Amino acid sequence: MMDGVRSAGGTAMCSPDQETAVQLLHSILQPGDVVLVKASRGAQFQQLADALLNSAADRPQTGGVCGRG
Repeated sequence: MMDGVRSAGGTAMCSPDQETAVQLLHSILQPGDVVLVKASRGAQFQQLADALLNSAADRPQTGGVCGRG
């Protein structure tokens, strides 16, 4: 999946844990950026997605915010 993102001109990263991922993303995300959180339910990455959505809700938006689907 990472190779596909990169070949399409996107940026893909790995993180050792969710806390590090949230900190990293908060430091680099800009309005209009899109984040794909892809994992099994067993990895409980919905917590990561929720943390990002909650922090996005606290910031001024220029567009919409998509939730889990």
